[in-house]
Amino acid sequence: MRFIDSHLKVTFQIKCFRVMMNIDIYYLDLIGTAVFAYGGAAVTRERGFSIVTVCVLGIATAVGGGTVRHFLLQTDNLFWIDDIWYLLVCAVAIALAYLTPFELVITRIVFRFIDNLSIAIFISIGFTIAADVTNSLFIGAALGLITGIGGRLIRDTLTVKVPSVFSDPIIPYLLLAICLGIYVANSMGFESWIGSCLGVALVQAGWILSRDTRTTIIQNR
Repeated sequence: MRFIDSHLKVTFQIKCFRVMMNIDIYYLDLIGTAVFAYGGAAVTRERGFSIVTVCVLGIATAVGGGTVRHFLLQTDNLFWIDDIWYLLVCAVAIALAYLTPFELVITRIVFRFIDNLSIAIFISIGFTIAADVTNSLFIGAALGLITGIGGRLIRDTLTVKVPSVFSDPIIPYLLLAICLGIYVANSMGFESWIGSCLGVALVQAGWILSRDTRTTIIQNR
């Protein structure tokens, strides 16, 4: 039964990745923004904060990393002020966080997968923007990571919680896969987000399929 469950999850990830291949990066960025806003609002709401705090931290989670990148690069235009769609998708996502049962297991499974893909997209976008401005791959990689995980760090720090990027055991593997995916994609002439998302999908598929092995090892200790 567990094998069938794992197989279905992996199949779901493959289908999601195929759909993403046909979507423009701008729309993927908006989807990622919505997912981050939803996650930030849902997590904050679960911790019993007021609706104002939930809205603020939902938006901070969604655009915080990109905003930090903007100020570090000192670029002219702040993306979520120039393009109202970013705040609109945040508003819709935060409203959904109040309407959907986030405590359900299936909701958390789907959200977790899309959330990690959103990290890959954000890191890719941050890397591309920073590398173009600075002409430095190292700075591009650093600001890409800030773009991808900055919002989560802001949310967890303000809610006095150990940041999930430090406590979630899969995150280091995801970040490594994203960086390698970006490098391989650029080397082969593909868009960086394709490599990073593929890296995330492979890591998550391996994590799901090896779950039973990890559980057995823990139980035998």
